[in-house]
Amino acid sequence: MTLVYELPGVSNEPVPVSDLPEVEQELLPPPDPYVVAIHEAGHSVVCCLLDVPFDCVTISPFEEGSVHIDSGCASTTNPPSRAKGSSESDLRAYGISTIAAEIAQRRVDPSASDAWFEGDRIGLASLKLDDIPALKAETKKLVEENWQEIDAVAKALLKRKTLGGLSVKLIVFTSPGGH
Repeated sequence: MTLVYELPGVSNEPVPVSDLPEVEQELLPPPDPYVVAIHEAGHSVVCCLLDVPFDCVTISPFEEGSVHIDSGCASTTNPPSRAKGSSESDLRAYGISTIAAEIAQRRVDPSASDAWFEGDRIGLASLKLDDIPALKAETKKLVEENWQEIDAVAKALLKRKTLGGLSVKLIVFTSPGGH
């Protein structure tokens, strides 16, 4: 999984978790495409709910995924920080959208290896947020309350492989139970 955020003067090229030298990768079986789609849908739906603009969400034929966000935040390999002048609300939104993917994925694949979440966890840890347990509780509530939308985005991703931000918003805000 790769999140890509646009920052002036910073490369926004996706960096796969496997390219990060500090992350030891364990050999994992190929992921179920629906599980990958749920993971990416978790990120993108929560971005919609928090009004974080993004270009697209995608899953590849190799069953990896990414969300391309232009929110002034940064990627899991170059997250926002106080040193870069990111606001506390930007940091919280990034943290919540990062946590959402694991919570959504664990709902459909509770036994998923922790290795699947290393990139997200690196990004979250780098934020140095004070109350991660409270963020996790808030995120879990968002995921549960919006599960129908996450599932709908995941199913659309399986059909199209890539959804623009507007397409995701249309699903989130027009589905039954949508906002």
